[in-house]
Amino acid sequence: MSQHHKGVERVIKKEIFVPFPLLGVPIKGIYFPFVALPSKIKCVVDVKLIKSHEAEGYINRVGDELNQLSLVFLSKLFDELDIELQPIVSIYSCSSEPPSISLLAVITAEVFKTVSRLRHSDYRLALSLLGMLDEKVLGIDPGYITALRCAYLFNSLCIARGYDEFVKLGHRFVEVVKIFEIPYTSAYKAIENPYDKVVMSLIYKMATHVISFLAQNTDAWSEESYNQVRKYIALYYLVESGMIREALKLNDIPVVHNIKHVIDINDIKSYRVVAIV
Repeated sequence: MSQHHKGVERVIKKEIFVPFPLLGVPIKGIYFPFVALPSKIKCVVDVKLIKSHEAEGYINRVGDELNQLSLVFLSKLFDELDIELQPIVSIYSCSSEPPSISLLAVITAEVFKTVSRLRHSDYRLALSLLGMLDEKVLGIDPGYITALRCAYLFNSLCIARGYDEFVKLGHRFVEVVKIFEIPYTSAYKAIENPYDKVVMSLIYKMATHVISFLAQNTDAWSEESYNQVRKYIALYYLVESGMIREALKLNDIPVVHNIKHVIDINDIKSYRVVAIV
């Protein structure tokens, strides 16, 4: 395969809509369901691949944590595929600040598409394979990042659980506004379950019910159905907020109905969800 890669090969340089994790919190020891969809946040992303021995002198212009996780993940991927390459990643500009985990999903999906000559019909298999690496190499709940990759690759609302259960639904966008962030090292590795099994079982049932309701209304979208969906999501955000606050002992996390707290790479980013369109 390596003969295809002489010098520098551009993987992607374009403006993209960054996927956003609408529902779901990674909990240790449990595969929770996650929902992601494209956001209205736009970024210009530039990814190149270069021979490993020629990479000296090139600078990865992304944040340290995102850069480190991208390199760890892609190095393992290239080892598996027996490819001697290194990615050079730059994020030139974003309309507002996206979750870093969303950019990790985009970068890894685009690089895998290039090195494996992936066709659209192969995306489903690719998502399962990448999900296994997410868990094995990075310790990320595979459903979390699979939902994000699915939303990006198919430009759709996606639901995922574990590394081999995911479904894409209609084309929807979410409008979000970042409000604040709280530093928290290695937040992405999932939070401890702050409750007992009975309570967590009820929260899990609630999550699946809210996601099922969202799925049923994704195609038949109207003012009435959106208001119903928003009501259910608002209730679930209260539960998510409480779980994060309890598990991480973060008293600064507000428990409010229209704020999504995103468990990110090295912090918790909080976004106001303005609309789903």
